[in-house]
Amino acid sequence: MRFEGHVSIWKGGLHLEAERATLFLAPDSADAPSKSGGVTRIELQGDVRIQQGEQHARAQHGVYDRGKEEIVLTGEPVAWERDYRVKGEKIIFSMAEKRTRVERSEVTIQTGNTEQRGIQKREADR
Repeated sequence: MRFEGHVSIWKGGLHLEAERATLFLAPDSADAPSKSGGVTRIELQGDVRIQQGEQHARAQHGVYDRGKEEIVLTGEPVAWERDYRVKGEKIIFSMAEKRTRVERSEVTIQTGNTEQRGIQKREADR
């Protein structure tokens, strides 16, 4: 299934937005998405935005994989929460592990009027 325009998807407390979204259904649910199986994968394209609680992220592309319980953002991805911001080549949100991995990251932490930056060539965990 493909949706275009301002696409907004809610899954519990997780909110996904994008210009376009393609939903992939389990084979047994292709004719009836409301039955068992349901959505296995969502591909998001164009101005992708994600929010879960106080965590926010933005990128040009995103893939939600239900089986892995993760979201992978590419295309200038950036994530932020409270006083820090991280950007990198790829941001991977693992809902199962409740952690975020950032490949080739740059982190910005703001405290009051002070800003600190750090660049890491390896993977960083939050």
